[in-house]
Amino acid sequence: QTEQLQRTMITGVPDAIVFAKAAGGDAYVRATGQWSRLSRIGSLTPASGPPPAGSYTVPSTLNDVYARYPALRAGSPLLFRSQQSDRALRPYQVISGAIAPDQPNDVWLGTNGDGLYRVDAAVQQATPLRYGLMERGVGAVALAADGVWAAGLGTSSLRGGVSFATNDLQRWRWIDGTIAVPMVGVRAASLAVRAQRAWIGTDRGVVRVVIDRSEAMARWTLLDGLPDDRVYAVAPRGEGAWVGTARGLVYVNDSTNARDARTRGIGARFLENTPVYALQFVGDTLWIGSEAGILALLPTGELTQPRGADPALRRRVTTLAWSDSVLLAGANDGVLQLRPSGGREPARLLELDVAQVGQLTRLAMDDRSIVMVGTDGVVVLRRAGGVRALRALRDIPGPVLDVALGREWIWLATPEGLVRLSRASDGGLP
Repeated sequence: QTEQLQRTMITGVPDAIVFAKAAGGDAYVRATGQWSRLSRIGSLTPASGPPPAGSYTVPSTLNDVYARYPALRAGSPLLFRSQQSDRALRPYQVISGAIAPDQPNDVWLGTNGDGLYRVDAAVQQATPLRYGLMERGVGAVALAADGVWAAGLGTSSLRGGVSFATNDLQRWRWIDGTIAVPMVGVRAASLAVRAQRAWIGTDRGVVRVVIDRSEAMARWTLLDGLPDDRVYAVAPRGEGAWVGTARGLVYVNDSTNARDARTRGIGARFLENTPVYALQFVGDTLWIGSEAGILALLPTGELTQPRGADPALRRRVTTLAWSDSVLLAGANDGVLQLRPSGGREPARLLELDVAQVGQLTRLAMDDRSIVMVGTDGVVVLRRAGGVRALRALRDIPGPVLDVALGREWIWLATPEGLVRLSRASDGGLP
């Protein structure tokens, strides 16, 4: 409730901790043979030994769990009861455990990769209590109604997929790859959520995840008709999604009929052999950031470029952001601003110092602020005026690969994990 952490330095390595039963419940810590008394406010005083016998509580261990409930020694089958038939059997082992002192049937088991389980030992029922990410690094993020989805960098050899966290970081959910669509070692570059589908652009094609109870997955690759397995951008629409790859743009239809067809739903193609890095819908027009510059795919199927002779319109565009009739297009050396109303509008170069974030990876924008992220950190520009910069390794744990902008939070994807930044009422950082 108070989100408070007390840190107290102790000489040596603690090898035993017990808790006094008296009011206050001070801890007694033994390190290098010496006992110390530690209060709840963090004050440390020498002690001749632990409290008198019978006046303290010793936390239980996994051996205590097995001694009281021998049937849990083969606990893996119990934890696998919720295993889905289309998922590979998880080989995780139980490595820690404890018994609630006030409820002897309430057992807690920790694993080496499948998180924490709460077990009702009386009825042999286990409930997974997810917390944190499936794997350490995050490659892409996307907002949900009450939180954020995160797709990994494929650095874990144990598991892969997508993780969900509520805005208060108190409820988490993991969706693993399936037997047919394994996600271990798969690097995500983009993520978009629409209705009950999450679309992930990866280095092994585009993956669709049904985020309802079924958690079904499907993948499209070069073998199915994608121009390239390297997918940089996704933009869901209707029954499918537009997919930007290293060699062009394609539409993937996810309807039942399309999946049964020979083409597996691979439809219209544009920009053959041209890398497509970013996609953004503005009404019915799909704006495209590509190696050839910024383009617009009109509802009629016509591909156009904004008017103007400015060479900035032809430079490599790697990220797009849209809000309040303004479209931003980011390149390594600048940001273009357009006001789309049909796909043929002139653009102007904004005076934004992209070099502050190193190599620009993503732009995000709403009615209050513009956020630039890159290899060197984050820059938040309030649209009413004012700039705040956060530096990689000093203010945040590393380079930023993606950003999602909510009303109260800014979510950052980094190789070191998911970062949540609080937003002030004016859209800036407190």
